[in-house]
Amino acid sequence: MLSCHPTVIPVVYAGRLLGLAFIGKPRNHPNWTKAEKELLYYLTPIISICYNNKQLHAEHTLQSWVLNEIMDRMQINLYITNVETDEILFMNRTMKKTFHVEHPEGKICWKLLQKNQESRCEFCPIKTLQASTDDFPSIVWEEENTVTNRIYENYDSLMRWTDGSLAHFQQSIDITDSIRLSR
Repeated sequence: MLSCHPTVIPVVYAGRLLGLAFIGKPRNHPNWTKAEKELLYYLTPIISICYNNKQLHAEHTLQSWVLNEIMDRMQINLYITNVETDEILFMNRTMKKTFHVEHPEGKICWKLLQKNQESRCEFCPIKTLQASTDDFPSIVWEEENTVTNRIYENYDSLMRWTDGSLAHFQQSIDITDSIRLSR
């Protein structure tokens, strides 16, 4: 025998039954009043929204994990910086290994990725990208890096970061061996 006065309320979101809310009131209290039952019916949409948000969060977390795994397994150097501050927002595992850095996020790119820089690199394409009238401007260029002493073919573009701010995205392919072979 139940030790409570049970009430079962369907939990529905977007026309889909997510489950049932089984809510009990101790037997030594009076039965559910009409006002209490109405309040419970107003509570179930909140439960359904919370459940749906939990599902969306789980899906987003999985997608983020998959994307990070893909980015980290790419055998090219990838990094993203804030166009205003030059702070590194993201760097993939390959580039961290190439430049021997563990936690570059938050650091200034030109201080970390170049030697003897006092300010933004003169060859940095951010201003050119910002001045472009293309919807998705991009630039391809070569650079001999002062830290690794390797030659890279860089693919630069602008993108929106997670907070909506403008970010600089660079993909770099080490072409040193190809250049040496062609010479």
